[in-house]
Amino acid sequence: MRYENYRRVHPEDKCKKEWMISRLSLLNEGLVIRYDRAPPAEIEFSPLTHHLIVFVLSNERHQITRMNGQEYDGAMHKGEFCLQPANVPAFYRWKTTDEILLFVIEPLFLSKIAAETGYMNPDLIEVRSLVKTRDRKIENLAYSFLKEIQTESIGSKLYRESLANLFGIHLLRKYCNLEAKIQFFAGGLSPYQLRQVIDYIQAHLSEEIGLKPMADLIGISQCHFLREFKKTVGLTPHKYIMQERVKMAKRLLKKQQNLPLAEVALTCGFSNQSHLGRVFKQQTNMTPKIYQKQA
Repeated sequence: MRYENYRRVHPEDKCKKEWMISRLSLLNEGLVIRYDRAPPAEIEFSPLTHHLIVFVLSNERHQITRMNGQEYDGAMHKGEFCLQPANVPAFYRWKTTDEILLFVIEPLFLSKIAAETGYMNPDLIEVRSLVKTRDRKIENLAYSFLKEIQTESIGSKLYRESLANLFGIHLLRKYCNLEAKIQFFAGGLSPYQLRQVIDYIQAHLSEEIGLKPMADLIGISQCHFLREFKKTVGLTPHKYIMQERVKMAKRLLKKQQNLPLAEVALTCGFSNQSHLGRVFKQQTNMTPKIYQKQA
């Protein structure tokens, strides 16, 4: 059902700024994740400009939700969420102060991913209304986003963009009313395409590397690039780049044994020395300091 006679509102216009602990914006505000601590309140939304997911982080939250003919009055447990599509009004009331994640999703963000992944009629996609549900995939992605919010200086742009694309694809597959057919691509990247991407990565290892420049370089969509790169190399772009940064760090640690680890980290594209140490140990089972002494 459409509600064209209502004035549509942006979800963040109703969710007070003083509730917000932190905010993460991805892909030009296509996906915004707000980490909120919301006191007891009552909100009545007109139809929204964006899709909205309210993901519960507290152990238990008593909530009343009315949306699109559905109603729920009871406990929302940690990991559960409700989904309000754009253009649909809703009513919320909760009685406790709780921590939540708000996923504010631009409809164009989903349409773009739908087009890139081969869905039929991407502009006609409609998202289902849900007053209470649980989804392990959404839960895992939500906690990954939360970790990025809480450790913002360490997270990488590429990793966050990859999470955003995975999040969008999962929403389309599971919460879209439109029967959509995905177009699968075979064969992976050509040797020429792979060489272009590898050269680009090597030239920009010390910088923040996003999905879009690599995908644009060889003229394919970001989602197609994610899939085809992993099919060709056996690793996601993010994992491959971390692997190459560790290799670069090893070379520096061997060549310049007195070089401060903080300088090694920045030279190799890590956010800081702690980021270098964590990734280096994951891949080598030793710290950079120990490796430097043994080199």
